Amino acid sequence: MDTKDINSKPKIITRDAYSKMNLKSTDWFIDAEIMIQARSLKLKIEKIPVIFSANESRKSFVRFGAIAEFIFNLIKYRIKY
Repeated sequence: MDTKDINSKPKIITRDAYSKMNLKSTDWFIDAEIMIQARSLKLKIEKIPVIFSANESRKSFVRFGAIAEFIFNLIKYRIKY
């Protein structure tokens, strides 16, 4: 399944699926880890179409450090697993 925005919310996970996962992340990477493990375990993934509107009232609160941390975690996860 093609997924585009893995960091969007919510994620609805059954107790059975959750118990099969071995999640370790405590930061921005948790959404990616959930999707990586769900695919690895061949769990059923469904998408709900959502239309995102621009938020004109504020800028993004995601800073470069969070992006760098995410990329570092992705590389570390790829090497480890």
